[in-house]
Amino acid sequence: MTPELLALPAVRRALLSRSQKELADLHLRRDILRLDDEGLSQRTIAELVGLSQPEVSRRLKRRRLASFEESPREIILHRAVGDCTDEQMMEQLLAMTMTSSPPSAGAAHDGGVSASGNAAQLGQAFQDGLLTEVEYDQLRERVRTVATGRS
Repeated sequence: MTPELLALPAVRRALLSRSQKELADLHLRRDILRLDDEGLSQRTIAELVGLSQPEVSRRLKRRRLASFEESPREIILHRAVGDCTDEQMMEQLLAMTMTSSPPSAGAAHDGGVSASGNAAQLGQAFQDGLLTEVEYDQLRERVRTVATGRS
């Protein structure tokens, strides 16, 4: 996304709304799993979260794809909605294990979150206007460093 486009107030509002929705979806996914762990019925969970019982069942079947750890995308989204500073986001992302390989085929299903990051996730966040070019370059260098074993 170009800097000119990102400068438009309507574009910034749309990106904020999208980031808030994506974070809410991640939290909802985890809440469904936690409620199931507490022993609530699928019907009760469905009523609580505003989904149909069959949809809750489908989400529970994909449990193995979920993680309770924050993904790189989630950390970036938290910055986008104002939950953390630029510095806090970069500190968290630079501390994560980053790889140059794409996620496994199963990880993409249901927006499954992963505790490790990869270049494709960073590239998508940059394309979505969630990372600046400077941030993206710094994170990509980190991925290259890990991939080559350089210090």
